[in-house]
Amino acid sequence: MEGEGLLNDATALVLLRSALAAAAGTLATPWNAIGDFLLSVAVAVAIGLIVGIVTVFIRSRLSDSVLDTAISLAVPFVAFMPAEALGASGVLSVVVAGLYTGHSRSRALSAQARITERTNWRTIQFLLENGVFLLIGIEIRTLINDIDPQVLGLGESIGIGLIATLAVVVIRYLWVGPLLLGMAGVARRAERRMLREYLVIHHYRNHPVTNVLQRRRKAQLERRFERDRADLEHHRQQQVGWRGGVVLGWTGMRGVVTLAAAQSLPMDPDVIPYRPQLVLIAFTVAVVSLVLQGGTLPLLIRVLKVRDDDTTAHQEDLARLLDDLSQAGMGVLDDPETAIGVESPIDPDVIERARQSSYIRAEAVWERARSQNLATSDQPHLLYRALRLAMVEVEREKLLEERRKGAYSTRALDDAQALLDLEESRLRLRGGGMQR
Repeated sequence: MEGEGLLNDATALVLLRSALAAAAGTLATPWNAIGDFLLSVAVAVAIGLIVGIVTVFIRSRLSDSVLDTAISLAVPFVAFMPAEALGASGVLSVVVAGLYTGHSRSRALSAQARITERTNWRTIQFLLENGVFLLIGIEIRTLINDIDPQVLGLGESIGIGLIATLAVVVIRYLWVGPLLLGMAGVARRAERRMLREYLVIHHYRNHPVTNVLQRRRKAQLERRFERDRADLEHHRQQQVGWRGGVVLGWTGMRGVVTLAAAQSLPMDPDVIPYRPQLVLIAFTVAVVSLVLQGGTLPLLIRVLKVRDDDTTAHQEDLARLLDDLSQAGMGVLDDPETAIGVESPIDPDVIERARQSSYIRAEAVWERARSQNLATSDQPHLLYRALRLAMVEVEREKLLEERRKGAYSTRALDDAQALLDLEESRLRLRGGGMQR
């Protein structure tokens, strides 16, 4: 839903831009409007990719989280302004830059940069989304006063907004229905594709590979086969069904982007003669969809008995993944001196500590997956986390005491505070801390 919303919102704003150009008379024919739309999308995607690649490269070379955060906040403006200057969609350019950054950050950015970025952007998102509604609420009285009842009155505008809300819901269901029917054939097509890939891989395995191109082709097919097999398994486990389709159709709520798009309409009455009414219609659609659809969505899910993903299955899947990661990491301990570039033998106690640190992640997830069937005394990792968290809390009290005494420098105290914060965030479970 989040990915759909990003692309839908950006594409809708590009369409709005082309429609405004057509309304202003700058596009002579519908074909010109289509060409303008396609050119706007192409240029925006190109600029977004360039900005994403350059900024990710620069951020990967930084070790200062302050500079990294500053660049992260500047990326939307850097992507937006050149696209708008070239007549393309600045919003779509920002979306593309963000998608590339999100795809690359796991490899290119540091862990501290990812933590800081996640917190900052959640805060910015919260402020901007609520700020838009606040501004609309402040302007609604002025908006109503600007409506000319001789042209299109208040009641008629709200009525059109209600009709538009109904049309939006109907159109979404008309789209979701065929989409779900098309997904029913995905598994069959995937099976046929995997069969062809397997036959080619089998041919390569039973015949000598004589050149670099064949080896590369074989490696690509094996990676694609593994990906297709995982996608097929996921598709079989996550069948949406008609109940899920009903819920999916009902989630097409309109909000911040609808209001922002309406507010972006030109003030010129010759271009947009019904601007106050259009903004009020958009406001009606957003409010009704958020209140009606958003307010009844939990009830609809309960009535249709749509279940969320099995939490236990998710935890077990995560634990298996961590087992695989730990197994790969253990390979370093076979020759630890070479791995870290030292010549003298490493103390076996140090190696064992590294081994246990790797094991402990998966153990914690396995305990959560099986927590319903285990007593607290049978969950050693949970006990360890609770005990270590109690120690951190005492250490924090000691830190505050030392800060009051003034026996240590401010820099040392701040560094110690940061270390305690990192350890506490690691010890506390997701979803509200841990019980002791």
